[in-house]
Amino acid sequence: MCHICLEVLNLVRNSSCTLPDTIGKLSSSKEFSVGYNKLSHLPSEIRDLDSLETLELRCHKGFRALQESICKLVRLRELRLYDCNLSHLPSGSGGLVSLGYLNIGQNNICTIANSISNLPCLKNISLTNCAKLRSLPKLPTRLVDAVRCPSLENLPLGFDQLPGKVDCLEPNKLVDNNFLTSLLKQRTPQE
Repeated sequence: MCHICLEVLNLVRNSSCTLPDTIGKLSSSKEFSVGYNKLSHLPSEIRDLDSLETLELRCHKGFRALQESICKLVRLRELRLYDCNLSHLPSGSGGLVSLGYLNIGQNNICTIANSISNLPCLKNISLTNCAKLRSLPKLPTRLVDAVRCPSLENLPLGFDQLPGKVDCLEPNKLVDNNFLTSLLKQRTPQE
């Protein structure tokens, strides 16, 4: 197989509808940005991008789903999927062992697979504007940006694990379920 030594590929805002199956030949690529296009999917050959550290798919309204093949990208550190019309993450997302930053904001995700709890390097997850998100698994990070998630019913965190920001300014399920009251009870000394 022929490999092309291209470290950064930026295909942002060029009206691409598809990517060639030969994308896997860019195995030395470290950064790949294809935001603001018209993609409906990634080719399964994306798994062959062995060196990929950053993948940005921002703003693809026609995107259908993220293939399991993306979970083979063990060097991936940043995954930016903001506003891609996603309803779920692949069940094998726990295989992204180097992932430190995940942005899945502005998607139709209702729940996140428990496998994400096993990501040892995850430092920050952004869920901004995930209006349908109802629940989260226990996460390996304190930096959870859950702003404008009105359907979020609880955060599986103790008082010492609170994220940097939880937005309760607008009507949401966290307030309805007395999340703050139950959380504060954890800190009240038992008599």
